[in-house]
Amino acid sequence: MNNVRLPGYASIMASSRQHARSVVIGLQKKLGIFPRQFCLISGAPRSGTSAMSDWLSSQREVAGFKESRLLIAIHGFVEQAGRFRTLEQDRQDLVSMARRLACEYYGSRSIMLGRSLIVEKEPLEPIAFPDKRYNTFLDHVRTVFPGARFLFMIRDPVATVFSMRQREWGQSLKTAEPRTFSLEEHVENWCSCVDCILRYADDPDTYICQYGRLINEPERESRRIFDFLDLHNGKPFQPRNTKTVQFSEQERLLIMDRARPQIDALYARGISEFG
Repeated sequence: MNNVRLPGYASIMASSRQHARSVVIGLQKKLGIFPRQFCLISGAPRSGTSAMSDWLSSQREVAGFKESRLLIAIHGFVEQAGRFRTLEQDRQDLVSMARRLACEYYGSRSIMLGRSLIVEKEPLEPIAFPDKRYNTFLDHVRTVFPGARFLFMIRDPVATVFSMRQREWGQSLKTAEPRTFSLEEHVENWCSCVDCILRYADDPDTYICQYGRLINEPERESRRIFDFLDLHNGKPFQPRNTKTVQFSEQERLLIMDRARPQIDALYARGISEFG
């Protein structure tokens, strides 16, 4: 008898699941099934955006995506279309095309049946946005997805900058070499992100989540976020361990001094988890 290796049970099941997934995705595309609501998780990088994205993506009503970069590409398209008179005349048609493109992209990569909300995570950082015009990006998200909800993460600048400095940036780019930034550049970016977030602080479709409060009061903060997103019967956030900040006292003082105007502005808004 020939030695014929039959596919294992795990392989068969994986193939069956993949086939079933493809069928469901094809069906939802044919029927035009797409969640009614869209939420962007954003803020400074390393401020808890990944933890928030992972948690919300685990909820049964959510189709979650993490830095697909699609929104950045669409932002570029909308911005470039606005430069030319001939295209500006057809702005609404182009925006509708961009919306359909986004829906088809998301719908081709996740099962949408039973989902009421798409959540995409895109932090604000200079590799993705070299011109640092973060507000323009956010405005374009709202242009393509009217009524999109913004869930901004805010974290202590010392801890955020320390986490920023632990990694290289640009690994998602196709051609550029990964690079690092100086401590001062990271602090500047944190400040720019706070300025951007404060612009939306009074917007009813915006929620500012303090990372410290999420860690220290996970049940209560989870309920606030569920209410904001109209999610029901969700699983509360489970805090993760974070690395100990290892800055010198001089570095801490520099960060706090550079970030003081933004910290004071946050205090005025009742956001006060900072030293």
